[in-house]
Amino acid sequence: MFGWLRRLFEEVPKKPVEAIAHQPPGEVFPWPQGTVLTALDEAIIEIPIAIFGDDEPIGSVVFGPNDIQLNIPLEGDSAYVHLKPGMSVSLSKSCQARIIADDNRPRKFKLHGPQVKDYPTF
Repeated sequence: MFGWLRRLFEEVPKKPVEAIAHQPPGEVFPWPQGTVLTALDEAIIEIPIAIFGDDEPIGSVVFGPNDIQLNIPLEGDSAYVHLKPGMSVSLSKSCQARIIADDNRPRKFKLHGPQVKDYPTF
């Protein structure tokens, strides 16, 4: 009898939050856990190598397509994620990251995830 009233107060599934961000090279930005970055431009993202724990598989930290390029130099404290336009990547842990580029042109990304409302741009 009061089914319509109950439906009125039921949770409506929330649409995933999305935003477009323009990130200048060299500036550090927060990358919250679970936030998906989809490259709209070709980009190289530097992340701290400390995000990978001892004996932790890379695939348990960085989530992306099979053809994603991840460079981890033998020396240094950074890893580099190479993205082509349309590629998406997310991390299982939060970190501070930055864009690496030879020019000053900001790289564009589409952001997806619950944290996006808190980080409309970075």
